[in-house]
Amino acid sequence: MQSLRELYKIGRGPSSSHTMGPERAVKVMQERYPTADAFRVTLYGSLAKTGKGHGTDRAIVEAVAPVDVEFVFDTETVCREHPNTMDIFAVVNGEESGKTRYLSVGGGEIRIAGESTSLNEQEIYEQSNFTQIAEYCKSHNIRLSEYVYRHEDEDFKHFLSEVWKTMCGAISQGLSCNGTLPGGLNVERKAQKLYNQRHIDESPQTRENRIVCAYAFAVSEQNADCGKIVTAPTCGACGVLPAVLKYMQEKNGFSDDKIIEGKLRIEIHRGRGFAFFPERAQLFIAEYQQLGIGIENFFQGIVNIIGAAATDDLSAEVRGRIENQMLFIKLDHVS
Repeated sequence: MQSLRELYKIGRGPSSSHTMGPERAVKVMQERYPTADAFRVTLYGSLAKTGKGHGTDRAIVEAVAPVDVEFVFDTETVCREHPNTMDIFAVVNGEESGKTRYLSVGGGEIRIAGESTSLNEQEIYEQSNFTQIAEYCKSHNIRLSEYVYRHEDEDFKHFLSEVWKTMCGAISQGLSCNGTLPGGLNVERKAQKLYNQRHIDESPQTRENRIVCAYAFAVSEQNADCGKIVTAPTCGACGVLPAVLKYMQEKNGFSDDKIIEGKLRIEIHRGRGFAFFPERAQLFIAEYQQLGIGIENFFQGIVNIIGAAATDDLSAEVRGRIENQMLFIKLDHVS
């Protein structure tokens, strides 16, 4: 299994393939050619046809600013390697110094044309599913977080802190903005208005729903505005996990470290599938796909935060504790 860094990617929305991948590619190019004073980028296929709408050019420009970037949107050339193909040229003193063809293969991952693996693709875990991981944790008498820290590098905890900081930052930034989102559909931002829409006779349940939905809107609107977010596990579902974890932290006084441990369980537990509330999670997946995955991730995280061990199946008591603390998000509020 690869590093868990590949599951939560920090980058610009609204698309892991059309903004995060290209952003990552141009950053790699800049690392390879640090003296480049400009880049020329040719976009092909879907990147060329929908790049303006997705903000592909904006994500690339902001990734290497203040270095200049020149774009060509080639909608005619067919690149058989992948629909999301891009050529990046490094320019030094007006002359091309190097060129690389990148493929944005989804999930923020990129490949170099002609190579079969993604950049930074490395297997660091011997176990390949949650059953094996649970057995390892049981035999060594350790928690999931300890298991992860044994296998990841020494900077991994700092990486998780940055993930959580980015999630919280997206909430804060989204709540501070109003106006119309880009894209030409004249969609108004709703997060700030929803957050401030207090009622004198508002019930605790209504307030809870309003606040968590405002948080989810805030992140999702930042995603739509090419803002900095975290895939959780995708750009489309990026608002669910930060919203519910932030609210739970505020409501219960959880420390950042406790939240981070909850996210570790979310990451690792994907190998087990929908162990908790399967009928609910599967309904969300069938009807809302990415959003459903985000909500299922929340279930997994809260289980870890309130103290379930790696090998626990949900007892009636634990289910009750989750039901008492979980937030019932109305799907029509966050879809």
